[in-house]
Amino acid sequence: MFVSPARALTVVSSGDEVDGWDIIFPSGMTVLSEDNASSLTLETVGTFNSTASEDIMFVQARYAAVATVTIDSENITDGIGVNLSGFSQQLVTLLPGTGASPPAFAQGFTLNRPAANKFTSQTLTSTLDTLSGSLANDATSKLGGTSGGSLVINGNPALSLLKKVFFLQETPIPVVPIPAACWTGLSGLLGLATIAGIKKLLKLRRRARQTA
Repeated sequence: MFVSPARALTVVSSGDEVDGWDIIFPSGMTVLSEDNASSLTLETVGTFNSTASEDIMFVQARYAAVATVTIDSENITDGIGVNLSGFSQQLVTLLPGTGASPPAFAQGFTLNRPAANKFTSQTLTSTLDTLSGSLANDATSKLGGTSGGSLVINGNPALSLLKKVFFLQETPIPVVPIPAACWTGLSGLLGLATIAGIKKLLKLRRRARQTA
């Protein structure tokens, strides 16, 4: 992962609040935040060990949460055992937040460094970013960084009443698709894991208030 010496980065633990958002992510993923950035700016490193999606959840903690979430660089390693023909990133809203617009992509990574990013084409909508190319087993795709652009999300936090919860769902696309029934099972497990993650965060908050 490229890190500019002029930038100060802080390692984020799952559940930490950064710029008004609690960030929850899988144990095998590394997330860093850029200090003193004008928006919530992250760098992520992770390995796909199965075809299941990996999710980064954003739970609005404060009404003053920053509006923009920027993933400045992302390193993705294929540890599934088969080559990948693509990779998708989808915005999924769990709680819309009172009066708030849905989260939406403002821009995607610039695929102008094929030797580093591996992917060669991109289809971007407001909620789905699909990268296509060839990522070999055990290889790493390095997205963003110097001259590689950034993935920018308009988080659109709520300003009153019910706060927003959404996640960035990242899914590998194998060269040989797996049966649809398997995807259905994985989606069910994902839903259970998401609910468990939110319950865990709320439980930790209650404990913190009781000991304060």
